[in-house]
Amino acid sequence: MKLLWQNALQHSYRNSSSMKILTSPAKSRGLCAGNAFILHRSKLESTETMDIDESFARLSEELRHLAEKDSIFEAHAEIAEDPMLREAIDAAIGTGLSVMEATDKACGDICAMFDELDDEYLQARKDDVKDVVARLKRILAGETERMQLPDYEHIILVAEEFYPSDLEALDLSRITGMVSEKGSTTSHVCIIAQTKGIPVLTGVCSCTTEISDGERTIIDAENSQVIISPDDAAETAVQTRMEA
Repeated sequence: MKLLWQNALQHSYRNSSSMKILTSPAKSRGLCAGNAFILHRSKLESTETMDIDESFARLSEELRHLAEKDSIFEAHAEIAEDPMLREAIDAAIGTGLSVMEATDKACGDICAMFDELDDEYLQARKDDVKDVVARLKRILAGETERMQLPDYEHIILVAEEFYPSDLEALDLSRITGMVSEKGSTTSHVCIIAQTKGIPVLTGVCSCTTEISDGERTIIDAENSQVIISPDDAAETAVQTRMEA
């Protein structure tokens, strides 16, 4: 069946002027199809509107509340409550940076420490740090991030990178699959998605520019491929595999 699928794709690719295939060095599980929705993150204000002490308190409160529903956010709460993050921000503020600038610098410094670790799972935890810091910056700016999904029946979520908070803010019952340019299959967001039966493929270069909003997209995670604007032959091949 796998050989027939690959032959069908090769034949379709040679005979379709619009179909494109993107690949990933990662390998995962699952096969799905839907319409793409590109996740664009809103740009936060560069100045804070809330006191940093109050912001950290609210950050901890939010994450502890989320941790009651999903244990993965327990790790986020621990990051928020670890003195290392606050101390790194305070140190950066002491050099003359604004609170927002200091928060970005602290995040970069801590993530660089994770990059030096010789363990893929621990390296992937820097995504959790980024997610916690992004939530802190939204609180500091007095903003909330709410993503409105389009009215597609089956949605393929496309982003430069995914964080657990993205999934917390979305109706996952409407998400068929997820593809990103960055990230690791061992990241918490991949673990969350996979436990909910959502195929995820990471490391797909240029997916946010190659795929357009609303474009028909297939994720073949097992073969590390994303098929964009598939023709009839490719659609038939994927339907056959999904029904097998």
